[in-house]
Amino acid sequence: MVNPNVQGKKYPETSPYLVGREKVREFANAVFSTNPVNLDVFAAQAAGYTDLVAPATFAVVIQERSLPAVLKDP
Repeated sequence: MVNPNVQGKKYPETSPYLVGREKVREFANAVFSTNPVNLDVFAAQAAGYTDLVAPATFAVVIQERSLPAVLKDP
């Protein structure tokens, strides 16, 4: 159950995170992605993207940066 007292609470912004090609590949390998657009720049470009495409669950990498503030909040 979620504590209703935290509804609408705001936490400080985290610093920007530059998503690099190798981080996308590392994450794709960690989650066992076999989608070429996650691993091969040429495959991504052939599919119409300018660079690698991060798997949908990559957002957890950015979310992890804000987690310490939430966990430290009494």
